[in-house]
Amino acid sequence: MDNRRKQQRRCPSAYYGVYDRTSEKLLGGLADLTTEGLMIVGETPIDVTQTIQAKLAMTKTILGSKEIFFTMTCVWCRQSEETKLYNAGFKIVNIAETEIAKIEQLLQRRSFAETVALHSD
Repeated sequence: MDNRRKQQRRCPSAYYGVYDRTSEKLLGGLADLTTEGLMIVGETPIDVTQTIQAKLAMTKTILGSKEIFFTMTCVWCRQSEETKLYNAGFKIVNIAETEIAKIEQLLQRRSFAETVALHSD
């Protein structure tokens, strides 16, 4: 199976929290993002294949909202040797067109830069 990404991942220079919408629990900070997936860094491991109703909290309004809502499934999760935090990769499995438009606008901001993949799925 071909696991190569179709889109270049972009990394934020500012902090964006990713939350479980059901429990409002912080899952971690956004490490990279595309309209198809994301990576977060958090204090607790996430079960691989777990599907989560998520929200990405933003500091500024995009298309009338400071939040982006989507459903994501965990593809991988590993603990960092250096920080002991957990890096987790997610595939966005359900998202409305309006939420995709928010991600696209967010990725165009100066606070996001293109990056080369440092982690493989």
